[in-house]
Amino acid sequence: MCRCLHTYFPFVISANTEDVYIVERSFSSSLVAVVSLKAPRKLKVCHFKKGTEICNYSYSNTILAVKLNRQ
Repeated sequence: MCRCLHTYFPFVISANTEDVYIVERSFSSSLVAVVSLKAPRKLKVCHFKKGTEICNYSYSNTILAVKLNRQ
């Protein structure tokens, strides 16, 4: 577990969650995309200031990268 992620995203990383595989923050917003090692085919999009999960997507293959744009 990365301590720097815990500082900025405490709702994403806690004692009960799995290790984070990919974290991508949307430019100038509070949206964060998270993929974990335990579920590498599941993408969570969260609002890190409010500590809420916005959506949850599942894919048939392992997620290799996440890229968020401004649109």
